[in-house]
Amino acid sequence: MRNRVILEPQRRPKQQVLPHRDNISRYGGSVTIRKKYSKEFKLDAISLVVEQQYTRAEAARSLEINPNLITRWLKENEQDNNGQVFRGNGKLTPEQEEIRQLKAKVRQLEMDKNILKEATVFFAKEIK
Repeated sequence: MRNRVILEPQRRPKQQVLPHRDNISRYGGSVTIRKKYSKEFKLDAISLVVEQQYTRAEAARSLEINPNLITRWLKENEQDNNGQVFRGNGKLTPEQEEIRQLKAKVRQLEMDKNILKEATVFFAKEIK
């Protein structure tokens, strides 16, 4: 019988798993926690590049983050028109909030209409 040497692929160290699925990324079978950065942190990172003339790589190195994050944050900041940059999850723009409220109002009115239809059918049967 031959002696076999089994080489396992290098894996990332296991990290604590959070229960909420939006905070978890899977890479090659291992589970890592997605880091979340505050709006202030992102704006500070952008100011390092824009105002203090750091390169993206230097800013990323000093903040200990991936340079691609700074690039993405810069693009998001440039595309922002209404001061809504880095709103975070679940925070809606005023237009989106109004649409959500209007849709809820439409649902409520449709339910009221259906109840009134059923009531008229019920009372019409009693009269006959």
